[in-house]
Amino acid sequence: MKAETYSEALAHAWRITWCHKRLWGLGLLAALVGSAGSLEFVTKFYYAALGERTSGMLATIQSFSFKFQGETVLLWAMAIGLIVLGLAVVAFFIAVFVSAQGGLVYAVEEAEHAEKLDVAKLFHHGRKRLGRLLILNAVKWAIISLLLYLTWWCAGLLRSGAPALWKPAVFLVLSVVVLVVGLTVVFLTLYAVCYISLHDKSLKEAVLDAWALFVDHWLVSLEMAIIIFAVGFLFGLAGVVGLLLLATPVFLSLIIATMSSNPGILLGGMSIGFIALFVWVLWLAAVYTTFAMSAWTVLFMQMSRHGFSSKMLHFLRLHLTRKHA
Repeated sequence: MKAETYSEALAHAWRITWCHKRLWGLGLLAALVGSAGSLEFVTKFYYAALGERTSGMLATIQSFSFKFQGETVLLWAMAIGLIVLGLAVVAFFIAVFVSAQGGLVYAVEEAEHAEKLDVAKLFHHGRKRLGRLLILNAVKWAIISLLLYLTWWCAGLLRSGAPALWKPAVFLVLSVVVLVVGLTVVFLTLYAVCYISLHDKSLKEAVLDAWALFVDHWLVSLEMAIIIFAVGFLFGLAGVVGLLLLATPVFLSLIIATMSSNPGILLGGMSIGFIALFVWVLWLAAVYTTFAMSAWTVLFMQMSRHGFSSKMLHFLRLHLTRKHA
């Protein structure tokens, strides 16, 4: 598989995505790797165990007054048990999502010489490298979360207090730093995942090799990120169009229910519309993630095997050469 241009890389990625539809399942799971829902879930359990008021069943339990120490101990034991159970469930799903990520990367290499891909084999390949992949993703999540928090804090500082000239300057500098560092972390994670999944590198070797590859192709990485962002924007437009089209059963059921005074028709139309919308969003997420991961993997394979030249530098060199000629 050779991709000397972005269009060739995208074409290879789309061919893999469309010809191997079984990969959509891995794509859907891999799409959930970056979800912050697990953090919110664990945080709610933590505060509930400390006795802070929250929503759900624990808030109801907290509202009761206990007169005996034994019942208080029982409540703490229940809270700790729920926390342990919640952490176990979160850990299980994160392991599944990260394994799918590794399997999806490996699928691109397998697609070079295989007409059909065994999804179970691909998932098992990612699961065997779960520890290294999990550490990479965890470090990325931690750094990205810290960067986003700093941005949120600085934005609040900009809006609070008396106006000052230094506030916009600080916000601009911090925003640039956050953007550069954040993108670098994302690129390094992508390439390190590829080194682990495709070459079975150790964690240290993968990170060092990813850094060397990024230094040699930092502009290529940025150009590819812009292209993938544009593709994601198109998928977003497709999602909006699908939302408008799938809302048709809801509106029709509303009209019919109003004319016939039958609320069951409205309920049926809303159920069909929401289920269809849910399936549509899941399908878009699965296809987009499969395509994006395939595109990055194809680019990685090209850069690590043969190198890849920046089209922006090529354009500038060509323009300057014509100008001096």
